[in-house]
Amino acid sequence: CGISKTTLYLHDNYYFKYIDKQSVCFCGFTYDALRNLDGDTLYIPSKIYGLSVVKIEYLGYESIIGVASSYYYKAVKKIIIPSTVKVIGGFYNCENLQDISLPEGLEIIENTAFKNCKSLKKITLPSTLKEIGYCAFSACSSSTNITFKDTSGWYIQYGEGIWNIIDVSNSTNNANILKIDYVNDGYRLEKRY
Repeated sequence: CGISKTTLYLHDNYYFKYIDKQSVCFCGFTYDALRNLDGDTLYIPSKIYGLSVVKIEYLGYESIIGVASSYYYKAVKKIIIPSTVKVIGGFYNCENLQDISLPEGLEIIENTAFKNCKSLKKITLPSTLKEIGYCAFSACSSSTNITFKDTSGWYIQYGEGIWNIIDVSNSTNNANILKIDYVNDGYRLEKRY
């Protein structure tokens, strides 16, 4: 009997998918875990069943976790992400999220990952980051600042257009570019060495 990479599994209070024999994708908390949240902070686990959590997706998506759970994600103000995570696919709709520390080792922020995080004021992108998907920060606060730890070698693409080098040393300008909100369009950034 093989392990399905598309099936959503439940362990304790966590939803997850298998990626391979060593790692899993964290897909969310159960309704009860969110309802009984101690304070306003979510702690993403570094391991599930002894396997490393290397990706996060779906947090806040009602179609996966249900409308009631989505309500509790909207109340979260702080999220702690373990250093095992390489890919972030979504904190969509975490409207009150104010504080998130992205760990060194993070490589990819996928399309719409922080969409509608209206209270997010500041985010620092780790030096290990290699790619930022379309609309990654769309519908964030107008005062959100996005700072890159490593500002060299970044290229930008609008839609399906050509890639151009971009200066990412200005955090306000970065936020204005990355908050553009066009479905499967907008700007995408990639680190090139």
